[in-house]
Amino acid sequence: MSTGNWRYEDKGLLDRTHIRFFTRQTIVEMFQGAGFEITEIVPRYIHHPAEDRFLDIIESMATAAGGDPKVARADASVFQYIVRGR
Repeated sequence: MSTGNWRYEDKGLLDRTHIRFFTRQTIVEMFQGAGFEITEIVPRYIHHPAEDRFLDIIESMATAAGGDPKVARADASVFQYIVRGR
């Protein structure tokens, strides 16, 4: 598992039959896999007062996992993505 990815499996919380969650990366993969061109991705943020103390930890974890800490921090702050495609 790499940072920024939630991959669905045959069993467990991320079972293919459960509600679906997406990261920015898996949204792009889904749209492209369905033959769509993404023309716009707009992140929506809902700031929670406690989130700031976790963002530094998320950066550290991303670095330890070989990911980009700034991308991890930005992606962790997003509540929802609005996607436009054709």
